[in-house]
Amino acid sequence: EAEVAEANSELAKKKAAWTKAAQVAEVEATKAVALREAELQGEVERMNALTTIEKLKAEFLSKASVEYETK
Repeated sequence: EAEVAEANSELAKKKAAWTKAAQVAEVEATKAVALREAELQGEVERMNALTTIEKLKAEFLSKASVEYETK
């Protein structure tokens, strides 16, 4: 009976450790996803900024060209 109680105690300890490890892994995975989302959002914002810059360059170049040709 003592051996059974000891085995049950060991099993309970192992189950607790496995549960903790699973919870830690789940939190780490969630944080990794959030970090990747933030990285991708940063890339999107950089690309949008570059696109805006290129549009403005094209707009000002067109205006400058028209002004030059009219002068």
